[in-house]
Amino acid sequence: MDPISTLNPENIWVYLAQIASQPGHSARVMTLASVDSTGLPQARSVILREVEPWLLRIYTDSRSPKVEQIQANPDTQLVLWDAERRWQLRFSARGNILEDRAIVEALWQSIAQSRSAQDYLGAQPPGEIVQPGAAERLEPALAVLEFDVREVDWLALDSKGHNRQRLTPQGVQALVP
Repeated sequence: MDPISTLNPENIWVYLAQIASQPGHSARVMTLASVDSTGLPQARSVILREVEPWLLRIYTDSRSPKVEQIQANPDTQLVLWDAERRWQLRFSARGNILEDRAIVEALWQSIAQSRSAQDYLGAQPPGEIVQPGAAERLEPALAVLEFDVREVDWLALDSKGHNRQRLTPQGVQALVP
């Protein structure tokens, strides 16, 4: 499937859902850029967990600085690089923290026995200096970040000529690569 050549914006969500469902897929690791309280950009790698049309979800520690940054300024970008296809997708989106505790609790139950559960049970918030002897949390610090996608900038690199498209809910536009 080549969503660019078909110019069907709905194909992108099928492609992304396939990536999100494959734990070993390298394109699941995306870059999330937000802005900190001093106005400086902050970029980090995150894992694409769930996809719906025009919505991306990731999980994070609720004490992570990115949670506060997104609450203060929800304008974000996420970048996906698919090395196999040689595609770069940049998502301009508004981030928010999913507040529905029942959904977050259900997600926690689905990962509580997995290796990744430890990511949300750390004694200290991410980025703090390690304090030896700190006890693990009893309650998980899981947050679900949702990104309402407003625009996708899709660049396909090809030795025969690059291709670039802008996808919005209103349609698709061809761009100069």
